[in-house]
Amino acid sequence: MAGGEAMNNPFRPTHRIVLEHRDGTRKVILVQLVDGVAYTKAEWDSETRADWECVWNEEQQVSEWLFQGEVPSFCFAYSVWPV
Repeated sequence: MAGGEAMNNPFRPTHRIVLEHRDGTRKVILVQLVDGVAYTKAEWDSETRADWECVWNEEQQVSEWLFQGEVPSFCFAYSVWPV
């Protein structure tokens, strides 16, 4: 959790996570990334633990976005874009 002064500031989304489901529908989630943790507005406002995080994959030399510590398996594909 970001804690401290960060959580006292207003929510300002930094990234858009786009989930693509097998039935063709899409869901867009706006998050604010702070120290590798990606908060939704609801998580930010309630100061609860975030479901999303961005971690560095040393082996592949890329950033990975994880949902509750795992690569998202509940959707067909996902992409992350800066807002």
